Amino acid sequence: MAGAGVVGGMINRVETAYNAGCDMLLVCNAPEVVGDVLENWKPEIDPARGKRVEALILNVPAKDWDALLSDSAYISAQETIAKLMA
Repeated sequence: MAGAGVVGGMINRVETAYNAGCDMLLVCNAPEVVGDVLENWKPEIDPARGKRVEALILNVPAKDWDALLSDSAYISAQETIAKLMA
């Protein structure tokens, strides 16, 4: 959101990002204005956005650590990260 500073304050920033199609707006680098955004930003609710965000929620339980360590996708991701870091 810092990059959107050219459009004004945080309310202007989240409104601009939302209007540009962002489904999630992160205000993590400005915790002092989160309350202001929650209290004063009144977006038009778009059910399609909610469905897209809902689709991100896994409908299977998370793997425990041992299962994750033996998961082929996890192992492949770790190998890719190692190659990129080399």
